[in-house]
Amino acid sequence: LPADEEHPNILHVNPMLHGEGELSASIVSYLFAKNFNQQNSDLIDLAIIGAVGDAQDEDEGFNDTLKKFVSEEEIAGKVSITTGIRVYGYNTRPVFKALAYTYDPYIPGISGSESNAVQFLADIGISATDGQDWRRMCDLSIEEQKRLASALILQRLGLPEDAVKIFGNIYTLIGKPPELQDAKEFATLLNACSRTGDVETALRICLGDFSVLERSKEVIETYRKILSDALNLVGTSLITGKNANFLFAEDKISDAVIGTVVSIALNSNMVEQTKPMFGLANVDGKTVKVSARSRGSENLAEIVLKASKLVGGYGGGHKHAAGAFIPKGKEKEFISIIDSLLSGTNGNQEG
Repeated sequence: LPADEEHPNILHVNPMLHGEGELSASIVSYLFAKNFNQQNSDLIDLAIIGAVGDAQDEDEGFNDTLKKFVSEEEIAGKVSITTGIRVYGYNTRPVFKALAYTYDPYIPGISGSESNAVQFLADIGISATDGQDWRRMCDLSIEEQKRLASALILQRLGLPEDAVKIFGNIYTLIGKPPELQDAKEFATLLNACSRTGDVETALRICLGDFSVLERSKEVIETYRKILSDALNLVGTSLITGKNANFLFAEDKISDAVIGTVVSIALNSNMVEQTKPMFGLANVDGKTVKVSARSRGSENLAEIVLKASKLVGGYGGGHKHAAGAFIPKGKEKEFISIIDSLLSGTNGNQEG
């Protein structure tokens, strides 16, 4: 429909135009299911998992728009909310693994490395075991948690994001198996299944089939290794342009995780944060996937859309996160146009 026309039987729901940052797809799906049948309100935990995975719980907790649609009464009995150190597997994983598996927020020198995490704990005088078993984050004393928190803030100083982002709400899912009680851990598992192509495992777990939990652990390990290996390639595959950084992954990084790698790199000290970052990974012999992230004022959706069209591809997205698919062999022309558009000049140039 034209923007200035309305139709009594058509409702245009488009997150690109209305509230792209307020509600995740999981919340919208939940609202639809609940209004279709009030008995579906018991699906609120899945909605919260999606919102946490979409980083809509940061800063002061869930945003005001989300709070309008999801009441405390709905959450009560399904989700417990406390405050603490935001790491992967707060209630279930050994402390060193919780630190090593945490990429958001990124912990320099620790994210992706279990051995470094163990050494980090030893350096600040926190034992990783109680003599027999590995200690979890929730097993640490108040004094140890304060010491760890202070050390993590120091470790994160110099990052583009606030060092205290390490703190936040911890969402514990009531009645779920221990491995799935942390909403952040649950969301990470679903994301790992998606990125590794194991959609069946993710769906079965969401439907309450916990017989696949052992398989899900293998998925997490595979995903963690993929991310760790990919991040190690950033330094050797990065090209610094005048107005942006470009990660030429080719076949070395899967197109399924290139966006995640770009996000992590931009939120760490791996690249210059004042410039947008573009990751390019081969999809097949004919197509290249582009993932773009930015912390600045430029509108990546518009820039990526225009640049991809000029090389015979297509793309779009949001202001700070966008993507495209372009023909293989057009990479150099594409980044030249991107650099030109970012500098405010005409991107319609010969490549």
